[in-house]
Amino acid sequence: MAEFEAGAAFGAALFASGVYSPDVILTQFNLTNFHMLKSFVTASGVSAIVLHVANQTHYATLKVREPRNLGFFPYDGNVIGGAMIGAGMVLTGACPGTVLVQAGTGRGTFTLIGAVVGGLGYVLALPYLQHTKPARTQSLRKSHEKQSDATVLLATSTSSREPTITATLEANPLTMVVAWEATCMAILYIASSLDPHKSQPQLAGLISPITGGLAIGAAQGVSILLNKHSVGCSGVYQNIGRYLQRTFRSSIFDPQATSQLLAPATVFALGITSASVVLSHHFPPPASATPGTVVEPVKAILGGTIMAFGAGIAGGCTSGHGISGLATFSLSSFVSVAAMFSSGMVAALVF
Repeated sequence: MAEFEAGAAFGAALFASGVYSPDVILTQFNLTNFHMLKSFVTASGVSAIVLHVANQTHYATLKVREPRNLGFFPYDGNVIGGAMIGAGMVLTGACPGTVLVQAGTGRGTFTLIGAVVGGLGYVLALPYLQHTKPARTQSLRKSHEKQSDATVLLATSTSSREPTITATLEANPLTMVVAWEATCMAILYIASSLDPHKSQPQLAGLISPITGGLAIGAAQGVSILLNKHSVGCSGVYQNIGRYLQRTFRSSIFDPQATSQLLAPATVFALGITSASVVLSHHFPPPASATPGTVVEPVKAILGGTIMAFGAGIAGGCTSGHGISGLATFSLSSFVSVAAMFSSGMVAALVF
């Protein structure tokens, strides 16, 4: 129940902020509107404070995302997976988290179908994804079978396997948080100055992008308060993929497959969608914020598949790496997010 409640809080914040709108996502990647960036950066800044307090008070030991290595070059999983997420976002006008909100508002069905296909594809491909370190692949597979995307994390450490900017610079954790808050405020100032539509009505959402980011950061706090882990959305597609895999292999009812389907990441996702259903019914966005972008079914399914598969390879999505991962100063999250946005901007020129 706590996972559902945390998911509902996160879904409500995503809906209110308007970042679930295809227009918001697509105009961000072609740099004609900075609604998404403002919410994203604000949420990360708030999350950094929340995670720091939770760690320092020992309320929860929040962990950093581990580097994802396929065996070709350092962080190759983060680079390739992040790039796939970015390309998928441009094709769909969604990310692994916001498509759950779209589903709650009556849109995004084809993207959701594609994401489930991508989750299944990742589960089936996992044993073959790491060519040079098979033992490591088996360890990752067992880890994924036991945990959701929100919890497939390694403990914060100064070791080379789990590098953070804090550990690399041997910096004081509080100093890093202060520096990150200053960086976030600088980005917000620049984004507000460059935004070509800053004087026009917002594209979507019930509240302003920055207020929406504050709400998303607060939802991060709810997740930590209730479940003692940070938010992440892409694990639900892998849970469904594992369920489908076991169901196809079994000719009879498989209780283990059912228990995997109802894992924490799935319950969290149900909370996101449920909150979106309720809010879209009682608080529809203003007419000026009605989305105009219609994503073609073929592009939506293809993009959803690429996006979810990439999130599996990268070990997280815009929520897990962006909102949560950057707040822990995980190097793998910075690499993943950089790959997402770089790929998205290139894909926006092509598609």
